[in-house]
Amino acid sequence: MDMYFSDIKYLGISNYIEINQAALKEMKGKFVNLHLNAYGVAKMGIIVRHLVFVNEFGKFGKIFEL
Repeated sequence: MDMYFSDIKYLGISNYIEINQAALKEMKGKFVNLHLNAYGVAKMGIIVRHLVFVNEFGKFGKIFEL
């Protein structure tokens, strides 16, 4: 199994978006797509949990615009 499980949290720093985009680009360079086995269980890829307040998603959603 080759997986990245990443938590992204807003830390109140000015370059939050740029830092997280760089980390995601690095991960994406290794695993382009999520691969599932016959049972639907992830076996290779990237899973990201992005923790932000609901009313701020528009502000930070661009992290995923790679």
